[in-house]
Amino acid sequence: MRGALGIGAAAGVAAVCLACLAPARSVRTEGPEEMGLARYRVFGFAPELSAGGDPAFDPDARQRAERALMDELLSRGFSFADRRSADLLFAIGVSAPEVPGPDAVPECRLVVDANDARTRERLWRGSSACRRRLPHRLDVADLQEGVRAIARELPGA
Repeated sequence: MRGALGIGAAAGVAAVCLACLAPARSVRTEGPEEMGLARYRVFGFAPELSAGGDPAFDPDARQRAERALMDELLSRGFSFADRRSADLLFAIGVSAPEVPGPDAVPECRLVVDANDARTRERLWRGSSACRRRLPHRLDVADLQEGVRAIARELPGA
């Protein structure tokens, strides 16, 4: 029993060390660093404002990406409401380049936009590369982690 616990503990330490060595996800942002999200407290989603249009970003993938963003924003003190009651609207989109061949798996770009709910003006944009499992299927776990990484870059929240 003691040996099994030691092996399990060693495996856990190894997993943590490997995670520390993994390269950090690259996130690009556009918009003022002093955007002052503090004046916005209630957010919602507006898919029609999203950039992209990749057909692989199906309703299930969108829902999982929105859930990841929602969890991150709620943990930072924001409140969620439907789009009619929100003062800040988020749109998540995925764009991908043309598939160069029948078996090629292109890289895609995940984009998160923060928009003023009243004016619909885009206030901020964060983006990151995302992975695909197949030419027409997104890696949803990677998509969710990308959304979380982008959300951590939101200024002034």
